[in-house]
Amino acid sequence: MLDKIDLFRFEGVMLGDEVSSSRAQFDPQLLRPARDRKSGSPAKDLRRWFGWLVIIGPIHMAEQIWFGLDELQELKGLMAAYYSQFRDPDIATVALVIGIFTIVQSLLYAMLVGGRWKLLAAGLIGALSVGEAHHIVRTLAHDAYFPGFVTSFAYAAIGAMLFIAVVRQWRKPVS
Repeated sequence: MLDKIDLFRFEGVMLGDEVSSSRAQFDPQLLRPARDRKSGSPAKDLRRWFGWLVIIGPIHMAEQIWFGLDELQELKGLMAAYYSQFRDPDIATVALVIGIFTIVQSLLYAMLVGGRWKLLAAGLIGALSVGEAHHIVRTLAHDAYFPGFVTSFAYAAIGAMLFIAVVRQWRKPVS
C-alpha cells in the first residue's frame, strides 16, 4: 500500500514521496514547522505566550466573579445602549452573535493562514490583553481594590510578551 506521508522520516527518501508505510518511522518533531523546532524561536514564543493567556484568562475572570462584578454594571450599560438601537431585541441579539462569531472566526482563520495574518491576529490579542491593566489603573485611581486587580498584572504582562513576540517576528523577512 502506497501512501503520501509528510509526518514521517524515511531513510534515503524525500518527505512527501510515495513510499510503503512499512518503511515509515514516526518522528514527532516533524509535526512542528522546521523554524519552530529549536528553542527560543519566534513561533515558539507566540505559542508559549498565547498558551499562558489561555490559562490566565479564566483565572482572571474567576477573580472577578469571586470578588465582585463591577465591570458587569458597565457592560449592562453598554448593552442597553446597543439594544436601544434596534426595534426588535431578538434581531439585536442575533446581530451581536453574528458579529462576535465573525470576529472569532476571522481571528482563527488568520491564525491558520499564517504569515503576517497570524501575527496581526496574535498582536491584536496581545494588545487587548495589555488593556487588562485597566484594573491596576482603577485600583490606584480609587485607592481601593477593583475586582481583577491581582491577576491583571499577569494578564497584562503576558499580553505584552505576546505583543513583543509578534513585533520580533514581524521584523523578520517574510519567506
